[in-house]
Amino acid sequence: MKVLLVTLYFPPAGGGGVQRPLKLATHLPAFGIETHVLAPDDPKWVHRDDELVPPSQAWVHRAHYVGPSGRRPADELHGTEGFERLATQVRLLGRRLLVPDENVSWNLTAIPAATRIVRDEGIDAVITTSPPNSIHLIGAAASEAIAEETRSLEPRADVTTIPNGCDFDDFAGLEYRRGDRFRITHAGSFFGKRSPRPFLQALADSNLDVVARFLGDFRPADREWAESLGLGDRLELLPYASHRHALELQRESDALLLLIPEADGRGRGVLSGKVFEYLAAARPILAAVPPDGAAAELIRDVGAGVVAPPEDVGAIKDALAGLVQRWQAGSLNGQPLSEDDRERLDRRSRVREYADLLLNLP
Repeated sequence: MKVLLVTLYFPPAGGGGVQRPLKLATHLPAFGIETHVLAPDDPKWVHRDDELVPPSQAWVHRAHYVGPSGRRPADELHGTEGFERLATQVRLLGRRLLVPDENVSWNLTAIPAATRIVRDEGIDAVITTSPPNSIHLIGAAASEAIAEETRSLEPRADVTTIPNGCDFDDFAGLEYRRGDRFRITHAGSFFGKRSPRPFLQALADSNLDVVARFLGDFRPADREWAESLGLGDRLELLPYASHRHALELQRESDALLLLIPEADGRGRGVLSGKVFEYLAAARPILAAVPPDGAAAELIRDVGAGVVAPPEDVGAIKDALAGLVQRWQAGSLNGQPLSEDDRERLDRRSRVREYADLLLNLP
């Protein structure tokens, strides 16, 4: 069985979007599947992580990237006004004219490259992974909510859901050591409707001696708003760092902060890779997520933390206070997953599901 995995994000690209395709390409060969990866040569990603190691048993092919470099438009527009703002909007306009997204122009080189690889290598199946959506040559679903939406379109093929998984080995050798102050860490950048404001307001409304650490891109508007709360040394904004350093910060934290907005109901179906990374870190989770959503259900199911509605400042404040109280009493310990849960959620188990699906294709 030979597969071609097409992805925009692959080492040396950095950020959360890299982990799923990287782990898939790393583990698939162990199940007897010859794995080829097609990725851009250099689309000038927003982040690079030169510490990430490409898989040793997969063939990585590169197609020249054609298209705009990675940017953060909200950051560029922040603080501008008048002619300067208009000029910035004009510079960014061309990106918005690309449909379905700004990376679609990579298809000009990626499609011929994929066609050549399929022909030359005798590829049996092609896997595409988003974001961006423009990379999809065939339909695929990554969460049950997306799968249900796809089924509603009455596709001609079956729709199967295979969630992300936990990379327990990534935390090998990393230890938790209690500090003098309670540390809660959020790892990941903010985009779309995801916002740190309800949590920060809850922290400001409390008198808790808590250090809230945010690792990754923090929008300038959120930064200014946070500074207005007068949190002082209770807030640490840390710039983007390598994946390894992000794992170290998570493991040494007293608790981890997960933020998923309601987003008009769409947040209920979000079960991102960050949820599974937090579970692998084995630290208690404060999940400000839709209470009736997939992330909340998983966290409750394995007993990994507490859940509060994402916009309910009072509930978030109470959840945080409860964690701090348990920490002060010396009873806030990371909840180890049961052996059954570890096996079920392990990334290798998820990749085995991919392998089984591929090997049984008609």
